[in-house]
This record gives sequence, structure tokens and C-alpha cells, in this order.
Amino acid sequence: MVQKDLDIAEYTDPAPNVRQDPRAVSRKCRPDWDITKPELRAAWQQGRKNLFYPYGKTYAQTLGEQD
Repeated sequence: MVQKDLDIAEYTDPAPNVRQDPRAVSRKCRPDWDITKPELRAAWQQGRKNLFYPYGKTYAQTLGEQD
């Protein structure tokens, strides 16, 4: 009813919306997602924390950037 009252044209995406698991998306955009990888585990144990979120920033700096 609202759609007709406001003269809103109905349209749908011709391709179905594909829902992705948030973990799968995180794996694609965050290289440090899987700490079980031997190279990441070694880097963590060596103290190379710049390879892990928040990537060289302190958590205070990261939180300060939020709105």
C-alpha cells in the first residue's frame, strides 16, 4: 500500500542475493584470520604484532578512529 501511495517502482535484483558466511568474508579481507597457519603462528610467537589487527596501531588508536 505504501509503495503504491508513494509511487515507488518495484524492482528486484536479477541475480539472487548470495549470502556469504561472515567468516568466509573475513578470511578474504583479513590475512591474519586463521592463526592456525604455521607462518602466522610463528610471527605471533616472534612478537611481530604488526601483521595482526589492528596492524601496528594500539587499540586506543583504533578506538579513537571510530565515530
